[in-house]
Amino acid sequence: WCPNCKLVEKTVLNTRRVRKIFNDDHVELMIADITQKNLPAEELMSRLGSGSIPFLAVFPPGEGFLKPVCLRDIYSAADVETAVEMAKKYIEKQR
Repeated sequence: WCPNCKLVEKTVLNTRRVRKIFNDDHVELMIADITQKNLPAEELMSRLGSGSIPFLAVFPPGEGFLKPVCLRDIYSAADVETAVEMAKKYIEKQR
């Protein structure tokens, strides 16, 4: 993994704060490793407008949303929390 990805994994994704957010809000974390050719992951990143890593996309459950909340490059736990909150607001609007 690249140094930036390792940094984000250690200082953001594997922190108690973010794990709690994911657990409390029933967020499923999926990781796509592109250190080797991974066409599905690379295609998804491209479709979401990202050519750089680290990259995080928060998809609200269900259908009909316009686009996921995307975080690129170096991001913080606060950024992840905001992205999850934005996805939750979308879900609440749909009810």
